[in-house]
Amino acid sequence: MRQLLCLGMLIAHQVTLAQTPIQVADSLINVGNYTAALHIYNEQSPTARKYSRLGNIYEALGNHQKAKVNYKKAIRIDTSFLIAAVRYAKLLYKTKNFQESDSVFKQLSHRFPNNPDFYFQRAKALIKQQDTLAYPLLNTVVLLDGNHQEALYELAKYNLSKRRFKATNALALQALKTYPSNPKTVGVLAQSKFMQKQYKEAIAHYQHLIKLNYGSEYVYTNLANAYFNVSEYKYAIENYKKAQEINQHDPMLYYQLGMCYFQQGNYNSAVKYYHFALLLEEKSLKEYYRQLGFSYKKLENYKEAITYLKQAVAEDAFDYRAKYELAVVADNYYKDKTIAITYYESFLKTFKAYPAAAVYYKLAAQRLRHLYKEIHLENKSPSPK
Repeated sequence: MRQLLCLGMLIAHQVTLAQTPIQVADSLINVGNYTAALHIYNEQSPTARKYSRLGNIYEALGNHQKAKVNYKKAIRIDTSFLIAAVRYAKLLYKTKNFQESDSVFKQLSHRFPNNPDFYFQRAKALIKQQDTLAYPLLNTVVLLDGNHQEALYELAKYNLSKRRFKATNALALQALKTYPSNPKTVGVLAQSKFMQKQYKEAIAHYQHLIKLNYGSEYVYTNLANAYFNVSEYKYAIENYKKAQEINQHDPMLYYQLGMCYFQQGNYNSAVKYYHFALLLEEKSLKEYYRQLGFSYKKLENYKEAITYLKQAVAEDAFDYRAKYELAVVADNYYKDKTIAITYYESFLKTFKAYPAAAVYYKLAAQRLRHLYKEIHLENKSPSPK
């Protein structure tokens, strides 16, 4: 046994002795011993390979400036050294030198017109510069490689931003044929379906993302929104709460939960979540005030309803729904009907020439006529002897 062990050690030693310094350095790079490899390469004569390897080492060590210097030296010595040129261009992109990166990949794509990745790398750099010339390049990538996942995703995302849903869906489905579990593409397709109000299809795609372990706050919230839009309030609540587990400080999640409970007729829970939303909200509070007002109205707690509807109107004097409901609540709360008359008159005066409020204007005018009659009859009735 000892003889075998000694023999193995001898063979390994001989192999090491047989290796050139470059081979030893390459082996050191492969196991992550960059500093030792650096010392060996620095002792070698100046060749394109030496400087390319030094570029690799410095890039791995995080010294991007020295990496660029060495890649450039390699390219100067051998302009056809493709690996050094590609790594240099990718490092330029990585260090946000997008214009320079595009320039190198442009030269490479001219030299190698059938290489889809060079067009794609150019497109990436142009996207970072907000240059729309990126998208014809992405089309070229897809022509050369119909299954290029990143190019198909970027094109689908771009078309979605332009609301070109047919193109978005086609590109996403093309990508998913060869990579059905690509989370970025599934996400774009889900968003596209949601924006088209095809909520049931959107639900299926968001559920797919969750199965792929991409259940972010954004995904759970959008899934909940889709369920809300098809009146599946139980599942909407379930997913808003999952989003809350990730972010407990988003007032919109509490607001949407309040909306779900309101739609279910659970007004006490609606009030609770609207209050939570109010505590967290820093922007316009109108929606929260009006929903609290509506909820308290349903609970026949007219005093609280008046409080919050007044605040909603203070936030937006042209919120006709809040102002109409305020008049209705005042009508229910105050025994003195002249107070209700004041609210209805104010509503009619504000929204006389406001087409969006036409339905509520008609209702307010009808009720006001009845109140005028009631007051008139009360004033005419004989006082008791």
